[in-house]
Amino acid sequence: METRQSDRGTIEAADFADMIEAVPAIVYVAELGAGGHWHYVSPQVETIFGYTPEEWIADPRHWIDSIHPEDREYAVAFEHERYIDLASYPPAEYRMRRKDGQYVWILEKARLIRGDDGVALWHGVMQDITGLKMAETNLRELTRKQELTSHLGGLAMSGVSTEELFRAAVES
Repeated sequence: METRQSDRGTIEAADFADMIEAVPAIVYVAELGAGGHWHYVSPQVETIFGYTPEEWIADPRHWIDSIHPEDREYAVAFEHERYIDLASYPPAEYRMRRKDGQYVWILEKARLIRGDDGVALWHGVMQDITGLKMAETNLRELTRKQELTSHLGGLAMSGVSTEELFRAAVES
C-alpha cells in the first residue's frame, strides 16, 4: 500500500483517500484547457453538481458546458499557460449548472503544474458558495432598504409634503 510520509507520521493511501472524500468540496486534477481531460474528481461532484465522478470524467466538456453563459469568458480566462508553476493563483468565483438545471456559485482555487511528461495539470478545489452569495445578496438588499428608509425618514422630518414624500418613495 502506498504511503505518504510527514514529520508527524505516515499516512496510508486509504486514509488519504478518506480525508479527500471528507472535504466538503470537489478536489480534482484536470488538464489545461476548456475541454481538457479530467484525471480525477472527488465524489463531492455528485453532491454539488449531481454527476457521479465517472459521468464527470467521461465528458471533458462538462466543466465548460456547465458554466453560466454570463460567467464563461471570465472562467475560461484562467485556462492559460501563464499560470503554470506560479506560487499563488487568484481564486475564481462563477456559476455552474447542476445536472438538474439549477445553478450554484463555485469558488475555485487551483494550481497549474506541468508534469514530468510536459502536460499541464490543474490541481484544485471547487467549493459551493451559493449560501454565501445568497447572504451577500440579502445583505445588499437590506442595506438598500435601510438607506431608502433613512432617506425617506429624513425627508419626512424636513417637512416636505406628503406628495413629495410619496414621489421620492416611488422614484427610489
